[in-house]
Amino acid sequence: MPGLAAERQDELIITRGAPSAVARSVQRRCVAGELARLAPGLYVSDRDSQAQAALVREHWVRILGELVPGAVVSYRSAYGAAPAEGVLILSHPSRFNRTIRLPGLRVALVKGPGALPGDAPLGHGALHLASMQRMLLENLTRPRGADGRSRGEAAVRQRLEQILAAGDGALALDRVRSVARSLAAPLNMSRELVRLEHLIDELLSPPEDSGSADAAAGTGAGEADPDCVAPRA
Repeated sequence: MPGLAAERQDELIITRGAPSAVARSVQRRCVAGELARLAPGLYVSDRDSQAQAALVREHWVRILGELVPGAVVSYRSAYGAAPAEGVLILSHPSRFNRTIRLPGLRVALVKGPGALPGDAPLGHGALHLASMQRMLLENLTRPRGADGRSRGEAAVRQRLEQILAAGDGALALDRVRSVARSLAAPLNMSRELVRLEHLIDELLSPPEDSGSADAAAGTGAGEADPDCVAPRA
């Protein structure tokens, strides 16, 4: 993308796609100590680590869109639609099982499809945010360790309860189910779909009336029904 370099008064400089002469000029400034290099093709003018971390937090969409185009914000990161506790999880079909470390942010790249129907473009569209249905399926995968990629079943149930409590209620959960069914195959998450549908069914099933249950139990275990007593000879 020509013209990205020298944007915002050297606060953040991205040389990917810039003319080679511009890239060389930025590299010379880095060697001279005027700029700090955070990642290949990514430079900042502030050398203070806290200021760099603040800059990364502010511009993470643009930065990761340049460093990992085609990635999708996924799993626990999609649950909150942003990095959490200094970690961002991105799915990518060909760049995975690697980590990008930036000031104040660790980016974990995991294997997964690129943007699917319903995933929302972020910024200029080089990065996407997983759809609600994709996020729910991903977060039903088994967590690995305390900081695993998924939030787990309790968090998914909580989100489903929020959807149910909103305006459309049951219809909204039915739409979640329908879209999730179309995403399970490309995500290779058929087991997670079964778990999601089970959670939805539980929420849509009305609770059993304890009074009716007690009455039914009383009929079976209490006094005999007169209509069922045989007449005496």
